[in-house]
Amino acid sequence: MLTDAEKARIQQAYRDWLAAKGLKPRHGQRHMIAEVARVLANARHGGAGRGAIIGAIEAGTGTGKTVAYLLPAMVLAKALDKHLVVATATVSLQQQLIDKDLPDMRDHAGLDFEFALVKGRGRYICHAKLVAYSEDFAEPSLSLNLYPDEQAPLLSADARVLYDTMLDALGSGAWDGDRDSWESTIEARLWSPLTSDHMQCTGRRCAYVKQCAYFTARERMEGVDCVVANHDLVLSDLSLGGGVILPPPEDTLYIFDEAHQLADKAQQHFGHRLRLGATLRWLEQIEKGLPSLARLVAEDDLCVSTLERLTPLLAQLQEHLRDTGDVCRALVEQREAADGDAELRFALGELPGHLAEQARALGFCSTRLGQLLLTLAGRLDDAMKGEVSAIAADDAEQWYGAMGQMQSRMRDISGLADAYGAAQDDPELPYARWLSRRDYASVSELEMAALPIIPRRLLQDMLWNRCAASILTSASITALGRFDRLIEQTGIPGDSRCLQLPSPFNHYEAAVLRVPQQALDPTDRERYTDMLIEIMADLVEPGKGTLVLFTARRQMQAVYDGIDDSLRQQVLNQDALGKQEIIRRHCAAVDRGESSIIFGLASFAEGIDLPGDYCSHVVITRLPFAVPDDPVEATLAEWVRSRGGQPFRDIALPDAARRLMQATGRLLRTEQDRGVITVLDRRLVSRQYGRALIKSLPNYRLEVD
Repeated sequence: MLTDAEKARIQQAYRDWLAAKGLKPRHGQRHMIAEVARVLANARHGGAGRGAIIGAIEAGTGTGKTVAYLLPAMVLAKALDKHLVVATATVSLQQQLIDKDLPDMRDHAGLDFEFALVKGRGRYICHAKLVAYSEDFAEPSLSLNLYPDEQAPLLSADARVLYDTMLDALGSGAWDGDRDSWESTIEARLWSPLTSDHMQCTGRRCAYVKQCAYFTARERMEGVDCVVANHDLVLSDLSLGGGVILPPPEDTLYIFDEAHQLADKAQQHFGHRLRLGATLRWLEQIEKGLPSLARLVAEDDLCVSTLERLTPLLAQLQEHLRDTGDVCRALVEQREAADGDAELRFALGELPGHLAEQARALGFCSTRLGQLLLTLAGRLDDAMKGEVSAIAADDAEQWYGAMGQMQSRMRDISGLADAYGAAQDDPELPYARWLSRRDYASVSELEMAALPIIPRRLLQDMLWNRCAASILTSASITALGRFDRLIEQTGIPGDSRCLQLPSPFNHYEAAVLRVPQQALDPTDRERYTDMLIEIMADLVEPGKGTLVLFTARRQMQAVYDGIDDSLRQQVLNQDALGKQEIIRRHCAAVDRGESSIIFGLASFAEGIDLPGDYCSHVVITRLPFAVPDDPVEATLAEWVRSRGGQPFRDIALPDAARRLMQATGRLLRTEQDRGVITVLDRRLVSRQYGRALIKSLPNYRLEVD
């Protein structure tokens, strides 16, 4: 329950903010402020019987949801002596919170608080690795990269130039080591070798700790009232036990903005993939390097005995991996011989008995090896502190990072093995499991993969059952107007408070939802692509911005290649440039009075803000149904069907409705915006389910040729 003092503080802060901004109160915003306050206030009691501590709120564009959750959350975090973590799905919203929304609230709402942006280690450069690569421009002798595509950039000329430039920028203070603040997009193949994780990092004992970008960012987090993070970082912290990177869940109020992405993020985060050939070669590389370690620790009895146990286990793991590879290769080759497909998905995730046995053997060996590596890492850590006289501190530091790398990779093996073996028999944690043959850096690899088709129990165990309180919010958190799909995916408790607040915009007057005569049923792919090419020039309004959304990269490229050269010159293709660079060039062209067209996939259907003439026309080439032969989607459909459900009704249609809501929402970003949404998929009006999709959208003015 809210106290009278808390109510009064929230109300006064809202009045102060409105007065300072010269705004009038919005009904939806006031309603959301009250709902957020009611949910978060239940965190004060803790334990059972404290009432609903999870709230799910859909707030349509224009509601002002950022203020509506920040204001009561900030007041209650201080009143309850809790930490506040605001997690988003996109970098753009993080920057908006840090650069605009939080400073604005602190300056105008009469609230005194400090805030900081926190990212995972993978967003920051490891200074020690950069120095090592720049000095020798060869892979450090103890860096045990698993995959060939992680090693290839170290030999390239573009890597040499980039790494030297980075080192100079760090030294001069022109760059802070944050990937997102580098002047241009950095390819993953060039960035990944320069990052570390908590197992590899030597922490305060690193020679570059004072210049470390990650620790500098962590220090900024100390003592702040509000931490801005992303969904992935929250999930990473929870998977480490919680309270390792971020504050402990039990002492934290969470706000998940863009919460419609949380289940997908969790699904990917808790999934596992393993390339068998590369992993085997990596283990052989470790085996060759261990004698060097053995010589350095030869005077330490604990290390010697640990290595004596580790060596035969390492050989045993390699043997199991070879056997597993033989089994997987035979299964994939059978599939290829039957229908030419190099991907084999196991129906309902159920494995052949011999493969499940191999997975269990892999799991036992890799888990035991991980424990022995942990023992060695702990001993090296003690040596770095000067507590082990038999091992030189410099030698220990040199090997500590490599040992952490080995632990991380061994954890990957055991995670995949567990998802294939032990987790197979758990009906409450269903996994999609499949094998595929893929090319990586010109090397053909067999890959084992497993992803949870519904991450709800993982989120329940790690988050909902532990957090002080949480709010999930988005402009499109429902599907077909209901919260059922969100509850099913995320596993939020049954007593969670769910609220739907409509956008205050007059959608009927502001926008037309148009299905033109040329629109076709996309099942005829070739004819459909030809139609897109023919109609594209007619969709562009001179001097304004057009956003064209595709569901398939191949079709997007085919249309791009097929249009006239004069039109192609106005197109910014997602495959050619980074997202932020596309938006920058697009806005600049419109500012010059020129037409500009963005060709984008799913990532451009949400999370981008192009008000006014920057986007006066949204073109949806195809209804955003998931690809039916995707391994996860196909397994989920089987799982739903096995329980008496209907996959199209229960999954495909609700998910498409949410994606369509996001895509159409790119048009109206302010109350002054006007424009057209063109859907080139005839199924929106020719199929019965199209009515349900239209009904789930805001009340656009519908025009059908």
